[in-house]
Amino acid sequence: MTVQGWLTIAGIVVTAVFSYGASRYAGRASVKVKEVEVDAAAYERAESINAAMFKRLQEEVSALKESHEKQGDKLRLLREDLDKVTHVFRISMNFIERFLLWARDGSLPPIPSIPEQLREHLDPSLIREHGRQQEQNDRL
Repeated sequence: MTVQGWLTIAGIVVTAVFSYGASRYAGRASVKVKEVEVDAAAYERAESINAAMFKRLQEEVSALKESHEKQGDKLRLLREDLDKVTHVFRISMNFIERFLLWARDGSLPPIPSIPEQLREHLDPSLIREHGRQQEQNDRL
């Protein structure tokens, strides 16, 4: 074989080795590019999932906050009602005690008068009868 033949074979071998190396490098680069693309797509999906989750959590927190405020308003109203009932109860107990003392002492005139705060809670016919009895005792 001649030198030119050997050079041709060497050129073919070198070309084949470089072609093989270049194809491996290009293959690896394309795999890395594909991995980067897959990672970017996964990151975007994760980001959209996180955004949706945070939005849902924010809506739930807002709903809970609104519910808490409504419960606070209801508790405030209940507290006001309880205070009114307690006030009327105390007046009622005082009136009952006055009546019991009046009865114990012989039911002598004058009949204890009905407190104004109790009038709205009592039967109007009982209030009228009480007033009639007071007038009758005043005449005597």
